[in-house]
Amino acid sequence: GDYQEYMELIGRCLGPVDHRQVYFDCGCGNGLFGAWCLRDWLLKENRDSDELPPVYFALDLTAKGLGDAITRHNGAASSDSYLNRFYLRFDLDAIDAPKGGGKRLPLEDESVDRICCSLLISYLKQPEYLLDELYRILKPDGKIILSSMKPFCDLSVIYKDVVEEARGEQTLQSARDLLSAAGAIKLKEEEGIYKFYDQRELMDIASSAGFLDPQAFRSFGNQANLVFAHK
Repeated sequence: GDYQEYMELIGRCLGPVDHRQVYFDCGCGNGLFGAWCLRDWLLKENRDSDELPPVYFALDLTAKGLGDAITRHNGAASSDSYLNRFYLRFDLDAIDAPKGGGKRLPLEDESVDRICCSLLISYLKQPEYLLDELYRILKPDGKIILSSMKPFCDLSVIYKDVVEEARGEQTLQSARDLLSAAGAIKLKEEEGIYKFYDQRELMDIASSAGFLDPQAFRSFGNQANLVFAHK
């Protein structure tokens, strides 16, 4: 329920999936944003096979993340979904001062309509390099979502909510896995390995890259900060 609320907030900010739009899922993880795109597109009543369909492009560091995303999307897709999907494994930490001629994302300037960068930048060594690249590839008037767990987040809140909602052992095990991972992340945060952003910091990093009118929200069981902005 907490994650569904989080995804619905992202959807409201980015707007409905529409013809010709290109969606970039930067750090797709297990592909839940892509599943939202598929669901939203399938629910549209005005889908027309003569129109160019939307494009969903997922990028992630790990083969496992991409594999999980592809499996999830294949399960959610149908023969009439008409949503073009592409996947790429890419090391985002390899982006190196792109404004100075360093390595860039494998996308053309102003080629993307919507960007979802969900719970990713905390794990990057130089997140400002990625933000410069996301600005470069976003079309004028394009929209972006940028999010992070809040500093010293307490995922036991989400664990408690999942346990109360759980209808099977598989869900309970997922909740236990989440809590275990949260403990490891918390230790690394305290050691300075991860940086989790408060709302002001997220808005500042978006503004510094050139994005306009950043708006901050709190979601995911009140444990994540989310910023919505445009180009």
